[in-house]
Amino acid sequence: PFRAWELMAGSLLAIHIREKFEKSRLGLVWLLVLVSSFFWITDSLPFPGLIAVVPVGCAVALLRGGNNGLVRWVMQHNATVFIGKISYSLYLFHWPLLVFSRYALYGYCSTVIINSIAVVLSFVFSIISWKYIELPLRRTKWPKMRYYVLGGGILAATLVLSVSTR
Repeated sequence: PFRAWELMAGSLLAIHIREKFEKSRLGLVWLLVLVSSFFWITDSLPFPGLIAVVPVGCAVALLRGGNNGLVRWVMQHNATVFIGKISYSLYLFHWPLLVFSRYALYGYCSTVIINSIAVVLSFVFSIISWKYIELPLRRTKWPKMRYYVLGGGILAATLVLSVSTR
């Protein structure tokens, strides 16, 4: 729940822009800061924490105004678009795999190898999930009421599980 604001930032941006992007000359700056944050945000910094504002803010700024030149080319590249398509599955899989792989393999492999394996597995599971779960669900023609029932059921199950595990 403490990281919900990160998802909310993207959601608010999606509601705000509605297909109309602005062109900004700062797009390359936001892209460089975002990419460099992968290297300077280390285990010594409290992450997630206040420092998470930097990559989240850069991502929002890029999506809002990065519709120019090199940044546009990067964001419209087939690989980048595909990562965007599987991003929700990637969001769901990456963290558990990174965390549990460290517990399972710590002492057997270096952290770089463990993280590399976890990232590759995250992509593999995300592609499978996107192709065989997300796409079929998006293509079904369910009546709207079923979405509310399904969403309510998932919410109820989450609440029950969160209360019963304390």
